Amino acid sequence: YLQDLFTDEAVRGRGVARALIEQVAVVSRERQAARLYWLTQETNRTARTLYDKVAQFKGFIRYDLPL
Repeated sequence: YLQDLFTDEAVRGRGVARALIEQVAVVSRERQAARLYWLTQETNRTARTLYDKVAQFKGFIRYDLPL
């Protein structure tokens, strides 16, 4: 599970986030992980533009019930 991917605004659009995701994928494969996934806000269009290029959106939307 990839939690919290952030890049500095000064380097956005230069492939940094893609490189970070690719490196996590390399390590995940080396460790024989069964899957790699992450969550993002539905409204986060900037991130989703990248995510749509590097992974498959499976249609899930998360719901939380405060306890």
